[in-house]
Amino acid sequence: MKRISYLIISLCLVSLQSFASCSEDKDQPRFRASGGVSGTENGHNYVDLGLPSGTMWATTNVGASNPQDYGNCYAWGEISTKDKKKYSWENYTYGSDCNSLTKYCNNSVNGNLDNKTILEDADDVAVKSWGGKWRMPTAAQQEELMSQCYWVWTDDYNGSSKSGYIVYKAKSASDRGVKVGKGNTASYSYSLSDNHIFLPSAGFIFAVKENSDPNLNEGLGGYYWSASLSLETPYDAWSIDFNSVEVYGHVNSRSFGQPVRPVFKP
Repeated sequence: MKRISYLIISLCLVSLQSFASCSEDKDQPRFRASGGVSGTENGHNYVDLGLPSGTMWATTNVGASNPQDYGNCYAWGEISTKDKKKYSWENYTYGSDCNSLTKYCNNSVNGNLDNKTILEDADDVAVKSWGGKWRMPTAAQQEELMSQCYWVWTDDYNGSSKSGYIVYKAKSASDRGVKVGKGNTASYSYSLSDNHIFLPSAGFIFAVKENSDPNLNEGLGGYYWSASLSLETPYDAWSIDFNSVEVYGHVNSRSFGQPVRPVFKP
């Protein structure tokens, strides 16, 4: 099991290998999660995963209608989507490169020093899109999700043909933090009738330069923004990253387009 590590990764100069993209899924069949919806906050369903902090997790991404839908991608701290070819530093709201940050910067070498390390409400797309008590999760809340729940990879969630991780409320202490990757057998005691959320492999978007074609590989992995800045590299922010065999906390360039799964605390 991999946990959040303080791995400093510079993404100022990035070598593109494979990238995925978030997108709406208007042509997909409509499905409803078959278990675990605990209630509704301001019109959006949530699930109680039994987390120590009391954090409730939404059943869908921002911009999605159903649990298996990818929803929208957003650069970190931006509240609007944009053309896939424009997810680059040239089009980022809070800086044109790694050393010209205009907001959320704790190192003067990288731009305007303001020591803001958590997104303000005005820059939190969950706050702006969903309202109510909804927020983007902090890195600590994402770490709690990774360490306290039982994760199972699936290639076909609820008959939707969408891959990703089913994140269950753990039924025992020994199940907390377990990640069952592709090719491994999950406990038969878990089913979609149990409290769970589904995180689809919505991918991310990044273009080296404005209007360059990003390589789009939907379904290969998940990258979900937190509201937390990377303290070591302020041009990055924390996210949950996963593929079919592992789940881990990671820092990604703030200019990347990634999905958002909101949370709230009652």
